[in-house]
Amino acid sequence: MMFGEDSDMKIVGQEPVKTVETNEVEELRREEANGNLARARALGAWLVRAASSIELSTPIDDKRLIAQRWLLLVFTIEHELAQLLPEVSAQTAQNEFYNSLHIDAPHIYEELQENGGMTFYYLALQAEDVPAAVGKTFAGLYGRANDAEMVQMGTDLYTACVREVEELVSKQNFVK
Repeated sequence: MMFGEDSDMKIVGQEPVKTVETNEVEELRREEANGNLARARALGAWLVRAASSIELSTPIDDKRLIAQRWLLLVFTIEHELAQLLPEVSAQTAQNEFYNSLHIDAPHIYEELQENGGMTFYYLALQAEDVPAAVGKTFAGLYGRANDAEMVQMGTDLYTACVREVEELVSKQNFVK
């Protein structure tokens, strides 16, 4: 046998191996067929209005604080969608959320693109008392880590947003 000759090689199996891409395409087709993607698109747009409503419930003139509040809202929305929906539907809802935010509130969208604080919120998810840890993270990112009022504001904002996302997802009747 000469180097490079492969006449004695055997091919294992005749079935093509499913790739991650193939599985994603199948999931995408399934989610489209059962109506979840349409629900996810609608949900993403509604979430911008819900986040705006939550944000406007506390009138604030401090642009830095508004940016931190929006960062927390966006983090919470992303995380809750990932927890509550199938992956393709969650990603579709998140994409629609960002598209709607970019159109409805471009100044907030741009501010969020430049802010790297989201990672700190993901670390807070590892705590035993997640709402309290998120509140502390919020206060820290705002620069007032030991301010009980800021910690409470972050905790309250997080829990209100979690409830709102859970309620909106529930109303959409996603197929599991």
